[in-house]
This record gives sequence, C-alpha cells and structure tokens, in this order.
Amino acid sequence: MKSANDYLETSIWFKEPITDPNQIFAEFFTAAALKDYRKRIKAVLKAAFGKHIWPKKNPGALLYYFKMIESIINAAYLINKENKSSPLLINNENSFNPQSLLQLAC
Repeated sequence: MKSANDYLETSIWFKEPITDPNQIFAEFFTAAALKDYRKRIKAVLKAAFGKHIWPKKNPGALLYYFKMIESIINAAYLINKENKSSPLLINNENSFNPQSLLQLAC
C-alpha cells in the first residue's frame, strides 16, 4: 500500500516537497491553462495509442506531461479519500464542457 507521501511525489516538475494535495492543483494550473492541458493530453494519447509518433518535440516533454497528469490524479484521489464524499457523477454530454464541470464540483 502506498503512503500519502508516495502519492504526492512530484520531484520531476515541482522541486519543493508538497504536503497538501491542493498545492498540486494550484501549481498545476499556474503553469498552464486547462485548454492547454486538454491539447497536451490529446497529443499524448495520440502518440501512445495511434499510428502517429510524438511530434518533433523533446521526448522528455512526454514523460514530463505524464508525471504532471499522474500527480493531479493522485492528488484528486487523496482529496476524495480525505473528504470521503460521494464520487462526482458526470453525464456524457458534460464530460468535455468545463463550465458544467465547475458547476457540478461546487
């Protein structure tokens, strides 16, 4: 079983120790906007599952994006575990609509 510190491992993209999962969200969204991350995730998935190769960019960037996304997923897991709230239910129609997701989360 992983400890909370293992879930908050962010040494590749954030050089200071993080003890609060909310810090990960704050740092993640100060680095780029949500629309930029959506584009990056699509590009990563195309490279991973499609016939396309990673564009002529630094291959280390692909690993960097994966690490950042993994950190966000782990932080969300810890926040959900801490709050012990019911999972957020999202309709298929709203899955790519950021406005509706923000309204559901509040």
